[in-house]
Order: sequence, then C-alpha cells, then structure tokens
Amino acid sequence: MSRPVRRLVVPEGGFRRIAVLRLSSLGDVILTLPVVHALRRAFPQARLDYWVKEEYAAVLEHDPAITHVRRLERGARRLEDLVSMSAELEDCDLIVDLHGNSRTRLLTLRQSAPVLRVASRRVQRMRWVHARWTRPQPLPHTLERYAQTLAALGLDAPGDPRVSIRAEANVWASEALEALAPGQACVALAPGAMHATKRWPEERWCDLESRLAALGVGRVILSTPAERRALPRLAAQVEHAAGAHWYTESL
Repeated sequence: MSRPVRRLVVPEGGFRRIAVLRLSSLGDVILTLPVVHALRRAFPQARLDYWVKEEYAAVLEHDPAITHVRRLERGARRLEDLVSMSAELEDCDLIVDLHGNSRTRLLTLRQSAPVLRVASRRVQRMRWVHARWTRPQPLPHTLERYAQTLAALGLDAPGDPRVSIRAEANVWASEALEALAPGQACVALAPGAMHATKRWPEERWCDLESRLAALGVGRVILSTPAERRALPRLAAQVEHAAGAHWYTESL
C-alpha cells in the first residue's frame, strides 16, 4: 500500500527559483523532461536551473523550459567540490531531486528549501536484477516514478519526453541522413548501454539490422567508440552492408 502524500504549501505567487537535479545518465536525463515541463507550466515566472554532468548538458541547453543548465565539470565532482557547489542552491525555494544518490543528497544537505526527492526503489531494482526468484513486485515505469515526485505539489507530468534542439541542428541532421541514405526511410539504432543488464544481445541487433536491410530501410548505428568495439559482429556486418552507416561519438 502506498503512503499518503503530504502536500507541500506553494508560496503566494508560486515558487521563484527551482533547481532540478539529475546528474546522469543520458537516458534518465531525457526521461526527466516531462517533470521539467510540468514545473514550467505550473510556475511560468520561476527561474529553473537544471543540474547535470557536463557530458549530458547538450540535450538540455536549448529547452525553453530551462533557464540555466548547471554543468558539473568532470574535474569537479569530489565531495569537497559538491559541498562548495551546494551554496549555489541556498537561494532556491524548491529543489526537485530526480537522482536521489549520494551526490545529490550531499548537494541538498542542510538546504532550507523543501526537497522533493524521487523514490529510489533500489532494493526492488536489485531484486529484479539479482533475485527474480523472490518474485518482486513490478516496478513503475521510470516516467511514472519521476512524475510521482510532483505529487506533493498536486501536479502531474503527462506525455512523452521531448528534446528541444536548435533549428540549425535539425537542418544538419536532415542533410546528413539524406547523404547517408538518399531517398530512403532511415532508422537509427543505438545498441550500447552503460550497464550490461540494459544491453540487448548482439545477435538480436544483428538480426534487426538484417531485417531492416531486407525492407530497404537505411540504418544509422549510433555509439561511442568503446561500444562499437564491444560489438564486433555487428560492426563487421554493418561495414559490409549497403545502406548502413556507423556513427561514433565520444562521451
């Protein structure tokens, strides 16, 4: 049985400065966007700062709902750095922690603003990965879990994530796809994942790529160099396939 939600009193005129914390990783950062957009709709005059590791900041920097993206540089993530950075949150009147790890807990420690923190469900997740025989309860979708963080405000965060990009980037992507697969429908495949439990087996990717090729669909495979090295069979298949191209980018 879920616990009753304790409602948070919204100040007269609404919140004026909101911080959203989700430091990593790329997929999770994108999945927080419905929450960001719900906060913007509810508090259109607020300054909304999003805290994220610098390698994932590009996906946020053109979102009109976000006032400022606070990048955590690679060389400034030690405990003492986080303690120093936490002073920047002192002017906030609402903090939404969608990460709930040790770093974000340290950033929010001793802040006077109310903190809405996502439920971690860490034990349930570990049971699904390592102890399915214990029959854990089904976990809510990540979008739902993030949206539940706003229940104390009486807000919902419906819809799918939508990433905002510059018009120039959209033109570049269209031209690049046309150059890679002229006149073809094109599908992007992203076979990599940071954690092994999130990786689809390589043979399934090979089969999918072959099926798309048989349908005459162009394929663009997106990965980091390390992910490509970890998928040698797929890489070899794509290298010799018509209408397929592998694009790598370091993160």
